[in-house]
Amino acid sequence: MNKQSLIQVRNVYKWFITTRSDVLALEDCSLDIGKGDFVAFVGPSGCGKSTLLNIIAGLMSPTSGSIIYQGEELKGVNQKVGYITQHDSIFPWMTVEQNVGISLEVRKFPKNDRDKEVEKFIKLVGLEGFEKHYPSQLSGGMRKRVGLARTLIYDPMALLLDEPFGALDAQLKLVMQDELLKIWEKAKKTMLFVTHDLGEAIALADRVVVFTGRPGKIKLIREIPIPRPRDVFQIRFSSQFGDLYEEIWESLREELSKGEDL
Repeated sequence: MNKQSLIQVRNVYKWFITTRSDVLALEDCSLDIGKGDFVAFVGPSGCGKSTLLNIIAGLMSPTSGSIIYQGEELKGVNQKVGYITQHDSIFPWMTVEQNVGISLEVRKFPKNDRDKEVEKFIKLVGLEGFEKHYPSQLSGGMRKRVGLARTLIYDPMALLLDEPFGALDAQLKLVMQDELLKIWEKAKKTMLFVTHDLGEAIALADRVVVFTGRPGKIKLIREIPIPRPRDVFQIRFSSQFGDLYEEIWESLREELSKGEDL
């Protein structure tokens, strides 16, 4: 690839050993992700998408193979990435500004510097005016924005997002996709995005990585040449989007016919 690789997945296998049986979740997965790339993972349920994300985060170790991050093999938790899941992880007893600033407080940032950073990132995610609100006073989309701001504020080089909008309704999901693209264009972070929604993957990503059913192998890596900036509200009506969707869906359909659910 032309860009310098930030993350290199090298021949990764992952076995889960249980008292009942041994399960091969990932088989010989290799992938290069450049700085600033937006890469989406799609595939049948249980194909190992989230498992690979957890391995890149250092929350799991590969059974064999390796993750190279910034040129060095990953050992232990990857503290240079941010991780956002489908479930809200913000603290209900803290206000928006307290939630956003908690990581800087833990790092003993001077209060004046911390306040300036919190203000900057609240503005970045469009939550000005809600600084003193508690999570119970916010919509689902606003809580997602709080989580994004809290993750971005400690300046990770990459964001790992595991179905972050999966629990939102269709309209709110589009709004959050639009917000995420705006944030990505401003922050220039590397994004790894796991989703069950192929349309979402095509609308957001530079590349879509298709996994086979278990054991998960990388079946297809498809570049998404749709120009940026993208309008997620209109992109699905373009012929280019339709052609890409049909092509990638055909690859997914073969996996679904084996008995898995997307």
